[in-house]
Amino acid sequence: MKTIRLVKKNLPTFLLFTLMLCALAFLSCDTEDEGNFTEEKEEDIRVENVEWKSDLKSGYEVTISDKSLNIANRMNISPENASDQEQTFSSSNPSVATVSEQGQVTPLSLGSTTITVTVDEMTDEFALKVVEEKIINVSSISVNEANIELELNATVNLASKYTISPVQATNKEVIYSSSEPSIASIDEEGIVKGLKKGATTITVTSVDNPDAKGEFNVVVTEVSFKGDYSREGWTLMSSQDVFDEGSNSLTSPLDGDFDTWFGLVKPGKSWKEVSIPDSEGIYFIIDMKEKKTVNYFKIRHRNDSQIFLRYRLIEEVYGSNDGENFTLIASDVPVTDYEQPEPMSPNLSIPESTYRYFKFYCKKEACFDPSRGSTAQMSEFYLGVE
Repeated sequence: MKTIRLVKKNLPTFLLFTLMLCALAFLSCDTEDEGNFTEEKEEDIRVENVEWKSDLKSGYEVTISDKSLNIANRMNISPENASDQEQTFSSSNPSVATVSEQGQVTPLSLGSTTITVTVDEMTDEFALKVVEEKIINVSSISVNEANIELELNATVNLASKYTISPVQATNKEVIYSSSEPSIASIDEEGIVKGLKKGATTITVTSVDNPDAKGEFNVVVTEVSFKGDYSREGWTLMSSQDVFDEGSNSLTSPLDGDFDTWFGLVKPGKSWKEVSIPDSEGIYFIIDMKEKKTVNYFKIRHRNDSQIFLRYRLIEEVYGSNDGENFTLIASDVPVTDYEQPEPMSPNLSIPESTYRYFKFYCKKEACFDPSRGSTAQMSEFYLGVE
């Protein structure tokens, strides 16, 4: 009774009742929602406008063979944060040009078509015209190096020694001719070869415009160089992986260092985890990087004492200009004086030949000491002309 009197004194009964109901409702809501929170779903943002970029919007022209046009993502979509920005494409005249799902345009015939893009039901279009190739005629041929001198059997490529104008010319095909083909010949690729001493004029003529010509004054001379060629830039390849011992490497026979060497395992032998069957020959190939006239080679043997490691014979010598197709030059070339203490062989003659690559092959027993040693070695290797 005392408590009731206090409440009546401070708060009306109906107000107290109301506050109690609200508190109960709040506690009830809090209890029901606890542990059941959900994320508010993000509202989709619709595309309001789509418009091709200006280089397409004003109309576009391609030639019948131009397959480079791709129109994907080449439009402005607003707002930029639109939810659905998937692009679909169509061509009003697919017999003129088609558009793939990825936006790749493929011209098929001369004519016009309308290309449409649709993004979230909003569209835009541009006019595409497919036209014939634009023919740009050759106007002139200018020679960069008019005077050419080359030795007998040597070659030179003229293709890089003239310029066709304009550079955008549609047809740059040319025809080569020699006023004295017995002195210097020229093939379809522009390779001139000196055949005999004398002079000739090589003419390059445009197929597109026969009035556009360039002329080279070619003089063929006797071979003036004599001796060992410089080996700078040369490389060597071999029929097997070089075995791991000392300085053995593919660069050693061309490096000018008499203390380094190059060795190959002989047929039917094994050494340092390299094994060669009896049925296989061994070879090495010298790449001089350009064609040179050669009529001898020579070998500097590795040392004075281990004569059983020296080559005694080169069974076959081949030449090539592409490194794949080889022509036989000589057979059974003896390495004379191989038993002498002097490590340098004399010049070992072969028929005069002009090639970029020279291949030296050995298989038969006569090439090596059959009784001792598993490898054939050398310190240096040279090519030259006498």
